[in-house]
Amino acid sequence: MWCDSLFIIAPSNRKGCGKITHQDRFGMNDSAAYTDGTPIEIRDSVLIEHGRTPGTVQAVIMSVSEQKEWNVDEPGIMIESAPFGLVFIPVATFSDDQIILVEKNET
Repeated sequence: MWCDSLFIIAPSNRKGCGKITHQDRFGMNDSAAYTDGTPIEIRDSVLIEHGRTPGTVQAVIMSVSEQKEWNVDEPGIMIESAPFGLVFIPVATFSDDQIILVEKNET
């Protein structure tokens, strides 16, 4: 079920987090990407919840220091979505409920 992979986070004043590559749990250097391999970036417009809910990528949390800053235990994506506020989606669950790119951030 999709809700097993979503974590709603209280609103925050965090701004300006950048895209960071990391060594994931398998020891491979990688960054978060959509299914077509396009990197996920801050301010991308996306759909979550099996394509039902729009949102905007607020942070790509990959490094250990970013995980500590955001108080999460694994790499993932923080998405702002009107119905929920901030939603954390762990990288490990991307195959269960794909993040769908609607529009790429061009700035």
